Amino acid sequence: MSGIQACLHIPECRLSYTKIVLTSGIQACLHIAECRLSYTKIVINHKTSSLYEEFFIS
Repeated sequence: MSGIQACLHIPECRLSYTKIVLTSGIQACLHIAECRLSYTKIVINHKTSSLYEEFFIS
């Protein structure tokens, strides 16, 4: 078992892993329900911010 697999059995660690996965492996993240929810929120916020930035840059 890898360190990541062991980490996923601990809720606090899983939350930290969510943040790491978003930068290193989104596909792995999408197999974890809690992570999927966090990822969805981050993607929505990122898109909103991008649209906001593009609006003022244009």
